[in-house]
Amino acid sequence: MKKTFKFLGIIAIAAIIGFSLVSCGGDDDGSDVKTSGKLTINGIPDANGKYVFAIGFADDDDGLMLIAAASVNMEKNEAKGAKVSGGKATLKVWALPFEEDGDVIGYNGSDEAFFMVIISDTETLSGDSLESMTGLAGAVVVEFSNGKAEGDFDDDIGDFFGGDDD
Repeated sequence: MKKTFKFLGIIAIAAIIGFSLVSCGGDDDGSDVKTSGKLTINGIPDANGKYVFAIGFADDDDGLMLIAAASVNMEKNEAKGAKVSGGKATLKVWALPFEEDGDVIGYNGSDEAFFMVIISDTETLSGDSLESMTGLAGAVVVEFSNGKAEGDFDDDIGDFFGGDDD
């Protein structure tokens, strides 16, 4: 069951990242969309030197999808991952409000959020390079305060979906 959720999660994340990067607008000059949002993930095993990306949802009334990476660039339709060092990675966080026109915006909320965490061997992901994802690595649940949060990595994603270790 756990493997099934990982497989479905990889497909869902690949679709979300690809759709988000292709459809989202950015600054007029295509530069990185600015944000004060920050997510630190601790306890990432066996990933030093690799890159982390995360897709999540805030538990709020506005319906926010959250995107976490080192940077996003809408003109280039790409995101750069945060490098894992010492089992830890710090990512910037952007919001993609469901009711807006599809533009990624900076995040500074105070919400509880669930993130699915993916690991990549390459720093840059775009719609054309999603095959470089190593896969769904796990999840993290955090409580944001003014756009900042820190949480512990959980590689047993089945725990979040009621799955077992089979």
